[in-house]
Amino acid sequence: MNKDKNVILKAYKFVISHEIMYLFTSILGGIFTAIRPFVTIYYSRKIINALILGNERELVLKYILLTIGFNLILSILKSVLDNRDEYYQARLYRKLEMEKNQKVIDLDYEFIEKEDTQNMVQNIEMLENNGNHSFRSLMYATYIFSHGLVTIILSILLSKGVFMAEASIAGISGRNVNIIFMLFIIIINTISFIALAKTNTRLSEYVIGYSNDVFRLYAAYQFLSVDYKSGKDIRIYGKKLPQKHNKEMSEGLSEMYKVVGKIFGIGNGIPSLISNITIGAIYLYVGWKAIIGAITIGEIVQYTAAISILFEGVNNIITAISSTVANKVYFNELFGFLELDGGKYMGSIPMEKRLDNKYGIEFKNVSFKYPGTENYVLKDINLKLNIGERLAIVGMNGSGKTTFIKLLIRLYDPTEGQILLNGIDIKNYDYDEYLKIFSVVFQDFKLFSFGLGQNVGATVEYDEDRVLKCLNEVGFDRRVDTLERGLDTPLYRDFDEKGLEISGGEAQKIAMARAIYKDRPFIILDEPTAALDPISEFEIYTKFDEIVGDKTAIYISHRLSSCRFCDDIVVFHEGEIIQRGSHEELLEESQGKYYELWNAQAKYYVS
Repeated sequence: MNKDKNVILKAYKFVISHEIMYLFTSILGGIFTAIRPFVTIYYSRKIINALILGNERELVLKYILLTIGFNLILSILKSVLDNRDEYYQARLYRKLEMEKNQKVIDLDYEFIEKEDTQNMVQNIEMLENNGNHSFRSLMYATYIFSHGLVTIILSILLSKGVFMAEASIAGISGRNVNIIFMLFIIIINTISFIALAKTNTRLSEYVIGYSNDVFRLYAAYQFLSVDYKSGKDIRIYGKKLPQKHNKEMSEGLSEMYKVVGKIFGIGNGIPSLISNITIGAIYLYVGWKAIIGAITIGEIVQYTAAISILFEGVNNIITAISSTVANKVYFNELFGFLELDGGKYMGSIPMEKRLDNKYGIEFKNVSFKYPGTENYVLKDINLKLNIGERLAIVGMNGSGKTTFIKLLIRLYDPTEGQILLNGIDIKNYDYDEYLKIFSVVFQDFKLFSFGLGQNVGATVEYDEDRVLKCLNEVGFDRRVDTLERGLDTPLYRDFDEKGLEISGGEAQKIAMARAIYKDRPFIILDEPTAALDPISEFEIYTKFDEIVGDKTAIYISHRLSSCRFCDDIVVFHEGEIIQRGSHEELLEESQGKYYELWNAQAKYYVS
């Protein structure tokens, strides 16, 4: 993690640009809170002195009413500010979450898969949940800093008389006594600041170091526990596995909080001790001056309270600074993530809009290995995809079929070689425009807990007639007719208790309808029906092939029977293309891999 020395300034700029009123309410809240006790201190002196001097009751009553009135006004103002502070805080966090989510969406796919990125996201979440590291913590530090600053200023104004009162001791002049007293207070409070700063920094580093081991397990367990879709498997197959992880998680969290408690105990013990020493020194100092008659009784109350609050203000500033310094760990993680460079060249050449869908793709000497690994997943792939044809890519699991598709749609770029579209390297095309020529249904496709129509349209606003047509083409129309809310029916019950629970086969149909709805020149099915039996998969692929019409289609499967209708079949094995031809042509090669796989699989579904 790169450490930015100006990261706190960057954090304040973020607040100013996203929710400046949050900063104002934090500062003003600290100011008004700091003023309140001084109203009582100031008028308490006047009330006591008035009573001792025998002043009229009206004057005493006036001071009492002024005390109550000013405190009431300040209390109301503080209450209003607290309310607005929570409102602006919520707004800032909504914007922050949106920015983090948008960053995840905008990041190259390869970054999302990286462990470093996942750890960074986890660190941010755990530091935020820790409570001492966040924008909330920064604004609270701002609040207590402004509180401390105003407290110090007002304390000095109300307590300066005690330092002006001459009182020597043991031959030391009054001025030197004052200097010695102030130096003593400054030194011990500096020790307090250093102790707090070290404690907060150590705590931040510990939480980050521990989070990857414990909190990712914790997050996974929490998701498993609350996701109702996991409930059946947990109950049918027993609870030992989740219970084992729960035990490990609990032990890990227990150990972590034990260490955190120890850090807090040691780190906060010193400031607490120093605070008590400071208060004791203040009472001795003011009391000694009162005993020798240098100040009045009313002034004893004012000076003792003012000086006590003075060093409370000093402690507030110390706490605010140490907390802010410790918060650097969080903001370095956060801005490190938000400023991640996706790394992919996004291209600039606009895509040619062709009504005839004549887009030719060619892989030239393409090899690929995943970032951070040494082994090639694909090796020297050379392949031309003819316009309007049906290409089947078959092979055993792990042969490189899905990686081939990831390269085609630029989730990754080749380690070596080129992929050309109409003779131009696909890296040079505008990335977003390039993606718009593909419809893909992956094996691990995802449907969302939104409306059925929105899932098919993959957008908030959609063409209802087109959605219904696509659902009809994949055979989902009868189910739609039974739905009271029609296309507005939400899938699953994450957000709506009347959500539609769909089967695996129905989910596949909806995913395919989504691919058809996009109406792109290239349609790719990457084993979305792998969970079905071979005959059912073949029937779905064949029907889907009729639907796509004259579009270029790529079908992927490790089952050879599912794609035998294709005129062009490519056989992948251990990251290489080892055969290509029609089903009949490949079966004629009795020594080939296709022949071997076909005969090995055929016994399971040949009638």
